[in-house]
Parts: sequence; structure tokens; C-alpha cells
Amino acid sequence: MHSISLISGVRRQFSSSPSLATKTTIFVGASAMVFAVLLCVFYYNYTRKIVLDSEIRNLREETRIVAQKFAGIYKELQNEAFIISQLPPIPGLIASTRNNDVDPKDGSTTAHWRGRLETIFISLLRARSHYTQLRYIGVADGGRELVRVDQTNDGIDVVTQQNLQQKEGERYFQESLRLQAGQTYFSDVTYNREHGKVDALMTPTLRTIVPVFDDDGQMFGLIVINVNYEKLMQLGLQNSTPSRVAYAINNHGDYLKIDALSKFGSFEFHEDQSYLPSELVAHFKGYESDEGSFKSEDALSYFVKLNVNPGNPDVFVGVAQTTSRAQALAPVIASLRSFLFFSFFLVALISLLTLPLARRMSRALQAIAMALQSEDASHFGSDLPVYMRDEIGALARASRRMALDLNESRAKAATVLENVADAILTFDDEQVVIGSNRAAEPTFGYSRDTLIGKRAEEILLSQDGEPISFVELREDRFWTGSKEHAEYEVIGLHASGRTFPAMLTMRRVDITERFLLTVVVRDITERKRQEEEREDLIARLVRSNQELDSFAHIAAHDLREPLRAIHNHSSFLLEDYDDVLDCDGKKRLDRLQFLTKRMERLVADLLHFSRLGQQDAVTEPTDLAAVLADIEMTSRDGFEADHVKLTISSDLPTVVCDKVRVTEVFRNLIVNAAKYNDKDQKLVDVGYDPQTGIFSVRDNGVGIDETYHNSVFKLFKRLESSNDFSDGTGAGLTFVEKIIHQHGGSIWLQSELGKGTTFFFTLSASSDPKTCAEREAA
Repeated sequence: MHSISLISGVRRQFSSSPSLATKTTIFVGASAMVFAVLLCVFYYNYTRKIVLDSEIRNLREETRIVAQKFAGIYKELQNEAFIISQLPPIPGLIASTRNNDVDPKDGSTTAHWRGRLETIFISLLRARSHYTQLRYIGVADGGRELVRVDQTNDGIDVVTQQNLQQKEGERYFQESLRLQAGQTYFSDVTYNREHGKVDALMTPTLRTIVPVFDDDGQMFGLIVINVNYEKLMQLGLQNSTPSRVAYAINNHGDYLKIDALSKFGSFEFHEDQSYLPSELVAHFKGYESDEGSFKSEDALSYFVKLNVNPGNPDVFVGVAQTTSRAQALAPVIASLRSFLFFSFFLVALISLLTLPLARRMSRALQAIAMALQSEDASHFGSDLPVYMRDEIGALARASRRMALDLNESRAKAATVLENVADAILTFDDEQVVIGSNRAAEPTFGYSRDTLIGKRAEEILLSQDGEPISFVELREDRFWTGSKEHAEYEVIGLHASGRTFPAMLTMRRVDITERFLLTVVVRDITERKRQEEEREDLIARLVRSNQELDSFAHIAAHDLREPLRAIHNHSSFLLEDYDDVLDCDGKKRLDRLQFLTKRMERLVADLLHFSRLGQQDAVTEPTDLAAVLADIEMTSRDGFEADHVKLTISSDLPTVVCDKVRVTEVFRNLIVNAAKYNDKDQKLVDVGYDPQTGIFSVRDNGVGIDETYHNSVFKLFKRLESSNDFSDGTGAGLTFVEKIIHQHGGSIWLQSELGKGTTFFFTLSASSDPKTCAEREAA
């Protein structure tokens, strides 16, 4: 009955929400859909960039071709004006007008030459429909026109002599007077003016002007070709690419547009009151580069600029071709639609193929779930899909193995719990004992059955003797889910009424809507006794050290007095009985004085050595470069007298140490290096290796025999050779070693007789510059 109700409950649980098969199918379908959408976005952006870049390149090449057409038109204007200036009627008119209207060379009259030039003008106007005027203007007589032929809508009209005008007030005339031979001038585009006023036709006109010079090199006149600027732009745009929108634009913003159907728009002239440039024209009007692209929200454009007036680089005419983004991206959009359709079809197919597999997995997992919720170990049998050779089968086999292992673990845990030496108690959230191990019985003097049900305050007290409260011990963080264990010293209450010190360790275990406390109680009576003995031993050792220090101070003081007396009496004998004592007596008294002084230094060194280990080091960040600089400065006179050269590394760090004692270390090693040296030039080098943190003091002195390498640091140990160099006591290196050991470092040496000695030492990790900087910041 229990199994049936359990299985029914599990089935109800599964049926109350979407099945795993449904969720898996939805997840796979959604994942495929998201992947497809992301792939489409990537495909669109990637192909869009390629297509747009390709379209810009095509626009660039096509626009350059159209721009060359404009360049050819301007070149044609320049060439035709120059050819006219070289024709015979031009010099013929110069000669005849200066010789009473008769050419002295062949007798031709001015009227003859004028007629021939008019014929040439008429022929050229008939061939060039966009030319509106051809003129030969003299520079004399206020810039009067000598020959002029107009082309209007009614035909070609030769202007009579009475109607020829003076043009000295026109800007193009004034500008042309600066031209040199072979130069051409293109005027600004303005409305054509007659007799100083804009003509009724209001024709935007470009003037091409070439100067004419006489045989003496003096400017005589100007050949002027007037061009209908709108027709010139139409002529240039006739070769624009079909399906493109093209613009011809000049530096004033005048422009003409031809659409994708090769239809021209109206010419927009900057002097018109209705003039309003488009966004594209406004962008390229002030364009500084010779060519470039422009991308708006709905179009792509490319612009090529031509400098048509070499004398004025600001004057230009340019060609821009544009195409719509929609037209450029049409193939991409079509391809994207096909790609999306294929992606959605693929997503649907993947979902349909996933559904059967998901259902199979769901049924297998449902069987495992029902088995895991069963407390009957026998349920882990044939119902589980252990036969499957995939991950589901592996999960089923692992679940069965887990159940068996769990039973085994429970048995092992029970064995360990019962055999551990410490008392282990389990409390509920009301601080009531609900379980214990065997060791709890002798610890508290109660049987296990008696312990069950007791409250914590009946068997445990806090250190101040108050009833224990786990809440007060652990504060709020323990009751809000902290999993870490904590240790506290408490007082245990034995059933006999006695108390004992105990160490309490507890950990919170959450179980559904409540929690349990696992408490380990260890009787630390023996440990407390050992701690009391240790504290007593430390106190006696402190007293012993204090007594030893007092003894050393008194002994040193008492020894110094008789030594001073012996030294003083020896001095009196040498002074008062100088004439009585023989040489041998004086030598013996001198030796006696030397030995008393040496004995006094030995006593002082012994007292200093005894105090080195008792005084606490006063550590602080110390700049060793400054320490060595101070030693060098104070020793400079003596070193110069003894020919000692001291070299100090530039890499010395800042370390945390006792500055006074470390200064003593360096001074001792440097002085010894200079003292025990028989060379004419004594060398002492203080070094530091930043990689290893090792200091060194190197000399080129007498060296130390390898036999004595292990004994040089012993108190009052002096080598045989040292008697030749110093009257020291042999305690200096002992002081050095002890100071270095106090700083957590070590010292050693390398030496060879006759070649010198190197002492190496460390000052623990504090010699790391980064460490020192961090300590200083703290």
C-alpha cells in the first residue's frame, strides 16, 4: 500500500506540471530558434557590409568615369578658345585697327577681318548648342566688344557695331586682365548681363576667356566663350550610369540632378531666391577631399571633385552618383528571407525529432525519481532502467550504487560515532538533547537514555557559570545559515555534581523547516593542568633571566673595579719608578696594563652579549642605503688614512628591522673587512641581490682558513692571524650572528687565504621592498 501511494503521489507530481519531454522539446526548439535568429542576424550584417562596400566601389568607378566627361568638356572649352585666339582674323584685326582700318601686310580692312571672325563664330555656335555667345573684346576703349555673335532660341544673331558694349565694369573682364600668354580663365557662374543688367532670359552663364597679345607682348584683347551652364551640366551628365541618380555640383552649390530614368530635374542656381540645397549638395559643397563617399539613412553616394580653374583652387565642379540602400540591399533581403524560411523549417524538424527521444528520457528519469523517493531498498531493482547504455542507464546504475553506499556509510558513521573519544550530542532547535554517542556517558555521568531529553543548560554552563545559550554563543550569524563550525570553552556538569573544563565545538545542520545542532564536547581538564604548568615554567624562566641579567651586571661591575685598580697601580709604578725599573720590568708592567684593558673589554662584550637576547628589537622601515651612507661618512677619515676603498651597491632596499642593531651588523663587518687586510689598496664591497634578498660584504684581505669557518662566530674566538692586525676581543662576529638571527635571517661566509673573505647574510622576508612598502602603508 505504501509503494502504491508513493508511486501515485510521484505520478501526480509529474502530471501537475509539463513533462520533461515537453520541456526538453521546447528547450531544444527554442535553442535552435535562437541560434537560427542569431545566425540570420550575423548573416545579414556580414553580407550587408560586403554588399554596401561593393556598391560604394562600383559608385566610385562609375562616378570617376562621369567626372572625366566633365573634365573633357572643360578641356574642350579651353582648347577652342585657344584655337580661336590663334586664327588669322585675330592678328589681322590687331594690325588693321592700329593702321586706319587697313592691314599693312595684305591690305585687308578691319571690316574684312571682322566678317571672317564672325563667320568662324557662327560655325562654332552651330556645332555647340550649349554656347550662347562668342566674343572678341578689346582691352582699349573701356573693354569694348570688337566682334560678337549670339545664339538664342530664335537662332544665331551677329551683333552690329552700334550694339557692341563696353565690359570693363564686369568682374570677369577685370580678372582676365591678369592672364599671361597660354593661360585660361573660367569665370564664376552668374546670370548673363547686357548693358550692366541681367538679361530677361536669366541664363546662368559660365565664361571661358583666353588673352590675345600683339607682337610686342602687350595684351590687345580677350576671346570669350559664353556657355549655358545648365546645358553644360546636362551634357556632362548624359553619360551617367543608368539606374543611378547623378548630380553635377559646383563650389557655389549650383547643381543639376538626373534621376534613375535619365530625366533631368530643374537646375538649382544659388542666385535664385527659391534656391534650397539638398542634404547631399550641402555635404559636398564644402567638401575638402578630391573624392569620397557619403552614407545617409536611405542612400549611398560617391563624389569626385575637379579643379577647373588652376588659378583658383576653391573653384571646382564635381559629380556625385547615388543609389538607394533598399536597391543595393534588395538581393541581401531576398537571400535573408530564403535563409529564414529554411531555418524555421529546420527548427520544426529538430523539434519533431527531439520529442520521441525526450519522452524516452522522461520515462526513464521518472522511474529513477520514484525509486529514489522510496525508503524501501528493495525498490532499487528491475524497475530501474539499468539496462540502458547511455547516460540515463549510467544514472540508474549510479542511483542503485548510491543507495547501497548510503546504507554502508550509515553503518560506518555509526561505528565511528560510537568509538570516538569525545562526547557527541545532537540538540534540536529548542536546545534539547535528541541523540548522543557512547562517550557522552562517562563524560557527563549519565546513561544514554537519561541524557536524551535533557536541556543544554542542565549539562553545560558558560565560562562565567551561567546556563549556556547557543544563540548567545554563536550570535545571529549562526541562526541565519552559517555552516562553519565554532569552538568555545565551557563548563561541563557531571552527574556527580562536579564541574570540569570542556571545549565545545558545534555545527548547525539544516533539515527541511528546522535545524539540528551537532555538539562535540571534549574534557580538557588535563590540557588545563598542562597549561598551568607551562605558565608557571615561563614565569620561573622570566625570573631566572632577570636574576641572570642582574648577576651579569653586578659581576661586570665587580670585575671592572679590581681591573681598574691593577691598571692604575701599574701606571703609578711606571710613572713613579721609571728610573728604578729596568727594561724588562717596564715591559712586564706595559703587558699588565694591556691585559687589564683587554679583560675590561671582554667583560663589557660579555655584558652586551647577554643583553642582546633580552631586549626586544625596535623595528621600523629602515633605508639601508642611508645607513651605509652614514657609516661611510663617519669612517671616511680613517679609511682614507688606511687606504681603504668602500663600494656600496645602489640596489640596497628598505627593510623593516631594528635600525641600531642592523647598523651594528654592517659596521662590524665593514670594519673587520678593512682591519684584517694586508693589501696596499684595501677593497671593501657591500652588495645586495634583489632576486634572492642576500646581502654581502666582500674584501680582498688576508682571508680565513677553511678550518675556522665554523668557529668564527663563537664568543671570544680569535684566529691566530688576527693577533697581527687587532687587539679585539673576538666577540664582534658573535654579536653580528645573534642580531641577524633575531631578525629571522642567517649568516655564512666564503673565504680563501690570501685572497679575501665574503660574508653573506639575510634579514628574513622583510628585505622584500614590496613587503616593506605594504607595511609602511598599513
